Amino acid sequence: MLSVYKASAGSGKTFQLVVEYLKIILKNPFNYKHILAVTFTNKATNEMKSRILETLFQLANNEKSDYIKPLQEGNNYTEEFIRQRAQKVLKNILHDYNRFSINTIDSFTQKVIKSFNRELGISPNFTVELDSDIILEEAIDRMFAKISDDRNLRNWLSAFSKEKIENKRSQRIDDDIKNLGKELFKENFQVFFPEEGEENNESVYNRNNLNEFGKEIRKIKNDFENGLKQKGGYLFEAFTQSGFSIDDFMYKKSGVAAYIEKTARGTVQKPGTRVLAAASEIEKWYTSKHRRASEIHQLVEIKLQPGLVDIIDFFTTKFERYNSAIAILSQLRMLGILSDLREEIKVLLQEKGILQMSDSNLLLSKIIGESESPFVYEKIGNFYKHFMLDEFQDTSGLQWNNFKPLLVNSLAEGHQNLIVGDVKQSIYRWRNSDWNILAEQLDNDFNAAQKTDYSLEKNWRSDGNIIDFNNAIFGNLKNTFEEYLFGEIQNNEDSLAKFREIYNSYCQEPGNPDACKTGFIQANFLPRDDFREQSTQRLIEQVKYLQDNGIQAEDTVILIRKNREGTELVEAFLAAAKLPENKAYNLSVLSNESLFLHASKG
Repeated sequence: MLSVYKASAGSGKTFQLVVEYLKIILKNPFNYKHILAVTFTNKATNEMKSRILETLFQLANNEKSDYIKPLQEGNNYTEEFIRQRAQKVLKNILHDYNRFSINTIDSFTQKVIKSFNRELGISPNFTVELDSDIILEEAIDRMFAKISDDRNLRNWLSAFSKEKIENKRSQRIDDDIKNLGKELFKENFQVFFPEEGEENNESVYNRNNLNEFGKEIRKIKNDFENGLKQKGGYLFEAFTQSGFSIDDFMYKKSGVAAYIEKTARGTVQKPGTRVLAAASEIEKWYTSKHRRASEIHQLVEIKLQPGLVDIIDFFTTKFERYNSAIAILSQLRMLGILSDLREEIKVLLQEKGILQMSDSNLLLSKIIGESESPFVYEKIGNFYKHFMLDEFQDTSGLQWNNFKPLLVNSLAEGHQNLIVGDVKQSIYRWRNSDWNILAEQLDNDFNAAQKTDYSLEKNWRSDGNIIDFNNAIFGNLKNTFEEYLFGEIQNNEDSLAKFREIYNSYCQEPGNPDACKTGFIQANFLPRDDFREQSTQRLIEQVKYLQDNGIQAEDTVILIRKNREGTELVEAFLAAAKLPENKAYNLSVLSNESLFLHASKG
């Protein structure tokens, strides 16, 4: 069974995860060898390990524990049995700590890759590089160094520079290459590149292939522009040869005749409301008071209106394809450059025996995608029966594709698995996380018999006033989004339904309903003109107010949006601390900036 816990902030997800972990190892004191718990940061990993070991220690030493009652639910365990079994499990883990598998997702990935280094064709002594910018800059320098010897590359870069000039953009192609080169290390771009051809080991997106592709795309562009121009020219010639000008038609330079003239000159412009109206009503072409109204009417009826309908039909049916061609051509040269750069990076990494951290998930997908789960376990030396995935909303598509076969195998063998996450806390989309996996894909990947959803709706971390404030804020924001944002989106039924499902359980209850309503919130809306100065002064006064009411300086945290704001804030607090009226307050701020010599009070 796969248990999925939708857990908001402070709802006790770590507590629940420890409960589920302990339930598995209480059944068999050696089950810890067969559990893989995965989270996303070293801090979270250490916290989870510590929590499990501390809980086992408390149980083993007859100390008070909040875990006894949850462990007894659904089982016939007595407190004595739980404590005795905890002693045995704790002893086993401490004597076999390497098999106590609570890892970050990256460390697990590295472990598997090291086991398959021969199959992957990488050095067993590879080093992991976290900083992709270093690799990127060196690869760009090496690519530019080849310009004098590689004529095709030189011509390609020259054509790229020429296109930038024609489009009135910066000629600094190195900046474009650096900025777009960073995409090579992102998951979406890695998946975009197909595997190299087995016969010639060349990228599908090499310059020769892209040149041929570019010819086809330019044909689409030229056919559309020439076809539109030809149709517009026919109509423009029809009314000018009849002795009419743009001024003879309704709205003159902003009407349908002006649109025909622009089209005849090669301007690609979407038909506006006046043009569309003229296509359906002859009276929208001219005013009834025109001295040659009858002649215009006859010309419009016979030639102009049918021709305009033809132009609109041509535009409507072919513009999307034309627009796509324009977008492709604007990036085609860069794609060829990125393809070269990708090959350069690959050679560089092989020469130096480096594995990019960003490549790890892609390599792991090749391993798990091509191997049976038992073979993977045999290679890494651990046979995992149970998987626990924390912070699941931060999982990327590749990461989920890597873990899903292992979970499917585990479920097929009847083992318990756990996923914990909260779509509302998905803040790492810039790092390839995909909240849709938790919101939707799990329901598609597993049926109701395999998966059970739970929602943790109590907040055990925050005071009552804080919880009430959050409930009110999220409730109002939810209504505002539904009313204004989704009101502007056409055909929004699916998006609105998804939004409502995600925020269906935003409201939390205090973990202790009998607790006093404590907690303090104050929101200040300051004028934009002197916001920084006023907010800094308000902040200093707020810290003093908190200390007057018994809140210690060490219990106070100030959050900012940008590092440069922190420097100004630290300087303001240090200056305020030197004032005589603030001697009774602790305004010393601990931050990177406060550790510089110039910040010293001496």
